[in-house]
Amino acid sequence: MPRRRVRRDPLVSRAVGRPDWAALALFLVPVSLFQVLPDWVLADLVGTLAFPDRGGPRIDDVIPVAMALMWVPPLFVAIVLAGLRPARAALTAVVLFAGAELCAPFVGLWEPTGETLRVLGIAVYVLPAEAALGWAAAVAFLATRGRGSGVRVAAAGAVSTFYLGALVLAHFVIDVAGWNITA
Repeated sequence: MPRRRVRRDPLVSRAVGRPDWAALALFLVPVSLFQVLPDWVLADLVGTLAFPDRGGPRIDDVIPVAMALMWVPPLFVAIVLAGLRPARAALTAVVLFAGAELCAPFVGLWEPTGETLRVLGIAVYVLPAEAALGWAAAVAFLATRGRGSGVRVAAAGAVSTFYLGALVLAHFVIDVAGWNITA
């Protein structure tokens, strides 16, 4: 009987033989879990982010537990599209996250709140921070690739801490200190 040729999806075909993509996805899981903390700070302390109640479990009645893994896909796409290059990951991340920030209120995932400069409904202060997040995630992944899980989890925590610092600094510079270019 002749062998039957199996057609593969092009994306699956590209992924086969790409252990770096699997390693990246595994690295981004703890990053995404830690990302609940910056969201929590923005929602509960800074007051610039709100998560509509759509049911399901929440952390401190503020953050839906589902948010804990929502960061994996966009960060993965940004870093892979950037060819694992940190500077390109920053640029790709800001474009992807700007799209997410634009769409999120319409689908009821999250929305900016409080006194913050917005363009097309997007809180401007998050964009430089999200570029920093893409850069930091790429750098941390490359620096810890092949290292033990403890080092990778610590690096994931450092990425989220760096992102939180970038968020608060950008919010301060853009919205609090009066450096608003439109003022």
